[in-house]
Amino acid sequence: MSEIPFYYSNIVGIVMSQNDITLDFGYKSPEHSKEGPEKFEIKARVSMSPSHAKHMLLILKDLIDKYEGAIGEIPLEKDKKAQYDEMFKK
Repeated sequence: MSEIPFYYSNIVGIVMSQNDITLDFGYKSPEHSKEGPEKFEIKARVSMSPSHAKHMLLILKDLIDKYEGAIGEIPLEKDKKAQYDEMFKK
């Protein structure tokens, strides 16, 4: 069996269609930051169905809630938090 590659990602691009969600995991270096907010090196691409993505969302939320309960709140950059709050407003 071949070894599964490991990547560190500090940025993700997400595209959704009716049938799938694609996540481009990447690394944004200081050099990429100079080139604009959308520029980063894609290291891995993962696609899944919307139902699988929703399951992943619930699992991640549960894990983060447990982490924050034990360690403390994970801080978000203020501009990012406002952007996410606006994106996910119902």
